[in-house]
Amino acid sequence: MDTNWVAPSLTDGLGNRLFQLACAKEYAIKNNKKCVFFLPRCKKTGHGKFENIFLLFPNITLIETENSWKELHEKQNAWYIYEDLEPVIGPLIINGVRQSYKYFNTYTLKPNFENCISKDRLIYLNNKYLESKDNLFFIHLRLGDFCNLPHHQINLEKYYSKAIQLIPKDANIIVFSDQTFYAKNIFPNYTICELEDEIETLYVMSWCLKGAIVSNSTFSYWGSYFARQNNKDHKAIFPSSLGAGLPSPTDYYPDYASIIML
Repeated sequence: MDTNWVAPSLTDGLGNRLFQLACAKEYAIKNNKKCVFFLPRCKKTGHGKFENIFLLFPNITLIETENSWKELHEKQNAWYIYEDLEPVIGPLIINGVRQSYKYFNTYTLKPNFENCISKDRLIYLNNKYLESKDNLFFIHLRLGDFCNLPHHQINLEKYYSKAIQLIPKDANIIVFSDQTFYAKNIFPNYTICELEDEIETLYVMSWCLKGAIVSNSTFSYWGSYFARQNNKDHKAIFPSSLGAGLPSPTDYYPDYASIIML
C-alpha cells in the first residue's frame, strides 16, 4: 500500500470538515502526496451524518489502518491564519481548524452532489427551489449555535439589517435556517427552505447564483463558495466578527467577500 499520503484530522460539523479537507488537499498538491481520509482520525460529527463528507468526495480513498504516521499541529489561536506547512516524509495527519481561504485559492474543491442525491431528489430540488437560480440570493440564519454557544455571539440584528441593504433589489431570496419557525417570523416575505438534509441544503445553496448573506457559520461559507464555482459573479456578504472572544479572522474571507463591520 502507498504510504505517501496526507489526511485531515476531521472534527465538528461538515463546514469545519471541508476546511480541514481543503488544507490537506493543498498540502498533497504542493508536496506530491495522496490526499486520503484516515478513519481513526475522523471524529464523530455534531451536525449531519458522519459519512457525508466521504459521499461528497468519493474519489478520496478511505484508509482504515496504518502502522505509524507523523502529525502537524495548528499553532495556538491560529484558527484563521494560513500556515505554509513543512514537508514531511511518509504518512501525515494535519490537525487544527485550518479555516483560511488561502488553503484553497489555487485550486477548486468541488463536491460530487450527484453521488449523494438521487436523480429524483435532484429534480425535486431544482423544481421546488431553483427555477430562478440565476437571480437567486440566499440568506443563512444559524440560530442553534448562536443560542447555545457563547463564542458564536455576534450582533445579528445589526448584521442582517446592514447586509440586506446590499442585496440587489430585483433578486429572489431564499432563507436557510436551523430554526425555520423563527426564520419565518424574522423574514416573513421571503421563501424559507424547509430541507433538513445538510447535503441537499448545501446543494441548493450552491445554485443560488446571485449571491449570499453568509452567517458566522462555516456551512454557509461553503454554500457560497460552491455557488461561486457555478457563477463567478456570485456576491458574498460576511460579518466582520465570527463570535465573541474568537481570534481575528485574518485569512478567513475569500477575495470576493463584502464584509459588514460589527
